[in-house]
Amino acid sequence: MFQEIMYLAVSDPLTTEETGGTREAIEKVLLYVQQHYQEDISLKEVAQMHGISASNFSSVFKKHVGLNPLDYVTQLRMAQAQRKLKASQPIELVARQVGFKDPLYFSRIFKRTVGVTPSAYRKQSQTDKIVTLLPHLNDYLLALGVKPFATLPYGGNDQVDGYLPYLARELSETKLTGSWNKPDMDELAEAKPGLILGSNWFHINLESVKKIAPTIPIILRDDWQSLLLELARFFGKGEEGKHWMRRYEQKVNQAKALLSLSKARDESVMILTVTCNEYRVYGGRRQLGKVLYEDLRLTPPAGISTKTHYVCVTLEQIQAMNPDHIFLSTNNSNPSKEQIKALQATKAWSGLRAVQKHQVYEVESWLNGHAPIKHSLSIDVAISHLAESKQWEVSVM
Repeated sequence: MFQEIMYLAVSDPLTTEETGGTREAIEKVLLYVQQHYQEDISLKEVAQMHGISASNFSSVFKKHVGLNPLDYVTQLRMAQAQRKLKASQPIELVARQVGFKDPLYFSRIFKRTVGVTPSAYRKQSQTDKIVTLLPHLNDYLLALGVKPFATLPYGGNDQVDGYLPYLARELSETKLTGSWNKPDMDELAEAKPGLILGSNWFHINLESVKKIAPTIPIILRDDWQSLLLELARFFGKGEEGKHWMRRYEQKVNQAKALLSLSKARDESVMILTVTCNEYRVYGGRRQLGKVLYEDLRLTPPAGISTKTHYVCVTLEQIQAMNPDHIFLSTNNSNPSKEQIKALQATKAWSGLRAVQKHQVYEVESWLNGHAPIKHSLSIDVAISHLAESKQWEVSVM
């Protein structure tokens, strides 16, 4: 089954209403299309099945996905067709497998989308060139042993040579294009990539990008494990994906065993991010909170749900929570850590239990993200601060 709709669970600014019913309905439509893209389906009927009005379906779909419905299905089919052609499958068979009854019509659509005929494409000996339009996606690809040809620069103030700091060495041969939220279209066209992994996070114009190469939009969601496995299936790395998950589960179990011997097992742990104008306390829905609260089963501060992404709180509310441990960072858009210094200078801060017990751990802002390698590193950081045993091998999986 073709599973290509990916949802990168990173912080996003969508409101509760935008992440509510309409978005959920769109995700159900996408899932249905993933499972039936080979068939002759009516997208408007599918939309009505999931509670979306047929009259405004196209505009709603494009708002959330970045492509109109027909273009989305075409991109889905062409991306899969490319991989089947590289596996030397007959053109007529490939056409049927991706939903075309007429091989000639398939060839016309393929050439219009990819730029060459299916037969010419199959003869090309060039390796796959994958472009990612979201730097965090590279974490998933590297976990599977797939190196992107090009990517957008990482815009955080902790970037290393334009890359996420913990991926900089592995991506040293990956070309950077454009700015953090806009690819260089001329460079992309010249590179002739085989596939572009897009995103609706930065609202990049996918209509323009898809003219260069088949483009798969990425729709954000909280479940990074299923995203990893979907990417693994798409790139023919199913075993690698399963192997990664097994190793991650083993690492989680080893970490929990160490923490069970530590006093931290009975104490509260807060994840606090200080931005220019607010304090954010994270729950366990995603990012570092998912690792600490959902995976390692640590205890969040009073009033913080493990199902919550984050809540904005006052210093007085932090005082009321009074955690035993605090993982402290800034938002990666901050130009400095002056906000943390100002917080630490307050009397309220100095009275916190975690401060008095010297159990405040300043961590890099990139750590509070949502991707497989990042989560593996989060376990290492948690153990280094919370476990009493020092017998822990720090490694990137």
